[in-house]
Amino acid sequence: MTKPKTATLRLALCQMASSESFANNIAAAESCLRESQGSECDVVIFPENTLCRGSHQQIRDSTLTDLVIRERLGALSATYGMYTVWGGIAVRYDKQLYNVAMVFDRNGACIQTYRKIHLFKYVGSKGNHVDESTLYEAGEQPASFTADEWSIGLTICYDLRFPELFRAYHGAHLVICAADFTHFTGRAHWDVLLRARAIENQCYIAGVNQCGYCPSQHARAYGHSLLVDPWGRRLAEAEETPVCLHCDIDLETIDRVRNKLPVLDAVRHHHPWP
Repeated sequence: MTKPKTATLRLALCQMASSESFANNIAAAESCLRESQGSECDVVIFPENTLCRGSHQQIRDSTLTDLVIRERLGALSATYGMYTVWGGIAVRYDKQLYNVAMVFDRNGACIQTYRKIHLFKYVGSKGNHVDESTLYEAGEQPASFTADEWSIGLTICYDLRFPELFRAYHGAHLVICAADFTHFTGRAHWDVLLRARAIENQCYIAGVNQCGYCPSQHARAYGHSLLVDPWGRRLAEAEETPVCLHCDIDLETIDRVRNKLPVLDAVRHHHPWP
């Protein structure tokens, strides 16, 4: 793996309280971009459902074509001159709907897409069931990208519960989990899972979550967006309101942890993907 030329990378973890309104969500995202540009961030990360957070029908109705999304979000990246990662966006390909993370470079080019592999399913009491497979098709392959030669893996929300996907990014410097983690499951598992994935893979993990109550989903998101270092330490954490966390990650910490405890050198079975 090529060693990045820059020893540090500045991230923006943009915790949002998105709604079903595309226009309002885009306005909120652009506000985050302006703030992050002022802080000279390199990579700006948005949560799952940034463009539409609502019922399955509202998401279907708001779905844009891949071309329109690329043009709109690419223009924003180019305007502010930063890499942008747009958590899970509903994108239609060949009449099938996928939950897709899209990455744009500083010039506004779409350099990577990741289709969410693990679709959320929750069996609650009183008929409170959620099954994302009734809305989306599942993706099949991991996807990573480079930003200023930093290797960065992509995951979305429920993927956090599947360590084999994170192992597919063996050696990456950072793995992103863009999420709409519920308050009920988040309170129990969000922190411990993010820290476990960082410790297992000796890399930074950025968990960027939604927050606030969504009436059409009848659910509250947990918030608590979190940046974890390769030793499992919390570097920055949000509460339960919209905020942009600006924080640096550095190569020295990665190298120190991996040299001290060479876990990755002992990995025998990396992941189930070819």
